[in-house]
Amino acid sequence: MKRGLVFIIFILLFINVVSSLGISHYYTASDRTIEFKPGFKKSYSYSVSGDRPNQEIEIYVQGDLSKYAKLNTNRLIGGGGVIVDIELPQVIEIPGPHFLYIGAIEAAPEGSGINVRAAIQTTLVINVPYPGRYVEAILKAGDVNEGEPVNIEMQVWNKGKEDYPINVILEIYSGLRESRVELINLEERFMESGTNTIFKKDLDPSKYRPGNYFIEAVISYGGVLKLNSTFRVGTLRVDLINYTYDTYLGSTNRFDLIVESRWNNMIENVFADIKIFNTTRTIAEFKTPSEALEPWGTKMLRGYFDTGEFSEGNYKGDITIHYGSKESKYIVDLQFLKR
Repeated sequence: MKRGLVFIIFILLFINVVSSLGISHYYTASDRTIEFKPGFKKSYSYSVSGDRPNQEIEIYVQGDLSKYAKLNTNRLIGGGGVIVDIELPQVIEIPGPHFLYIGAIEAAPEGSGINVRAAIQTTLVINVPYPGRYVEAILKAGDVNEGEPVNIEMQVWNKGKEDYPINVILEIYSGLRESRVELINLEERFMESGTNTIFKKDLDPSKYRPGNYFIEAVISYGGVLKLNSTFRVGTLRVDLINYTYDTYLGSTNRFDLIVESRWNNMIENVFADIKIFNTTRTIAEFKTPSEALEPWGTKMLRGYFDTGEFSEGNYKGDITIHYGSKESKYIVDLQFLKR
């Protein structure tokens, strides 16, 4: 027991206090992406900061193409500026993305035992074109409310060695490809190797009723690339998704409702009035506290009522969900049970 305690104390004595480091730059994601060209040259500037003025910081570049990156310094005291000079060769054999990691790490104290060092890094991406024709793309379609145009955006990258024209067709279906609503041909564009382009299209809101939609983009470039996405057209409505069906007699019971928004904006002050009745009269009336519903979100509404006047058997529930100046009404079946 004593030997184990001494060992733990020995380790703790040699663990160093962890410092913090920062590395900053003003480059956007596109600025940090290099489309390979033979002999490409460019310098990148970074600012490295530490939390102590005498802190020794090591600077490094890692990655399979790191031999084409040169640092103006590999060591700083307390922080400072770093310049990375990139000079690419005439040919890189392996196509696709290559990553360069520019980093800073706290220098290890001399003679230290176990230590934890702060480190931070950022990246540069070098895209080497694929042989022939090669396309990558992203398709986005945002949710809207009825009466608003649907904004479709597709970004296409030519990551092949060839220059060529591309054609795009959009097919929009209701539901999950239940019936086609619209077919749209976008304008042809010519793309040089290593470039990208963005297609944008606003759909006519008069053609799109509230509901779910499926969109497929077909990109023709000598080959074919298909992408798909979905979007929703909202209406100001709150639906009842689930509720407490079984209730036990002899106590105050909670009554839960799960409600869901069909609207693309926040809905404030959502609450429910509940009446429980049989064939002759209303036996209980109560309401839930109000809640806020996120766009397309679900929420539980909870109320409480006394079962003292109920007997075992089947009843009906009259549920009215209130939201703004609107309401949704439901008549549901309920069952009361003895414990």
